[in-house]
Amino acid sequence: MNRLCEGFVLGERYELGVRIASGGMADVWAGTDRVLQRTVAIKVMRPDTGHEELFALRFRDEAVHSAALLHINIATLFDYGEDDGLAFLVMELVKGEPLSVVLKERGPHLLPPHLEP
Repeated sequence: MNRLCEGFVLGERYELGVRIASGGMADVWAGTDRVLQRTVAIKVMRPDTGHEELFALRFRDEAVHSAALLHINIATLFDYGEDDGLAFLVMELVKGEPLSVVLKERGPHLLPPHLEP
């Protein structure tokens, strides 16, 4: 049974709001950083007992590599944590539709050309 739901707090700091996306190894929630009082996106690794150790290593690698990136078109990584067996990333919450939805509805040829900041 999944224990994650609205109001659940990770790391005694990050409160989950509405689940906004699901992927192959994680769910993404809108949430609140209770310390800094700001809205964030919280990506929580979905437990998989058969592959848990491998997924956890990949998730940590994602955190390390994401933390090294800083670009206007990439959501900023704020934090990485583990709480009672749950690994999570805390990122900037970007308003709008997921890229997968935009591509499905409009196709990649309808995206505006890349503009340098």
